[in-house]
Amino acid sequence: MTSLPHQAKLGFFSIMTGYLMLFASVTSSAAETVNAENLPPFMKPELLAHIVAMDMTDDQKQVFRASLGDCVSSLPGVIQREIRRGGTDIPKRVRRATNRKFNAFDKAVSKTLTAEQRTHWSKYFEGFKTAMTESYLSR
Repeated sequence: MTSLPHQAKLGFFSIMTGYLMLFASVTSSAAETVNAENLPPFMKPELLAHIVAMDMTDDQKQVFRASLGDCVSSLPGVIQREIRRGGTDIPKRVRRATNRKFNAFDKAVSKTLTAEQRTHWSKYFEGFKTAMTESYLSR
């Protein structure tokens, strides 16, 4: 009778040890795979340097995150919509549609920034547009 609880304890500990080993292997492999090549285009180190240099307030960061998320998440749909519509000069229409999204992002963020922050913002924004355009053109 006393051997059953002991076996149950051993089973519990072996299961917990297995989970801990799995967790350790997942976290270590996740940490190894994070490098500059695996980051999304808008999080490249050269662009992040401009974001840090802006030294945004909490309210500015909130506007930036919301606007960035809206821009990045809506770009694939905008591109697909223009391709689906078909017709002539699809690349021109895609470029115009993506520029509208980029300009909305720029307008939303730049109105919250100071003059000093805008110099870093313009550098970030140009790099952002280039990186996102290259990313979607490579697909």
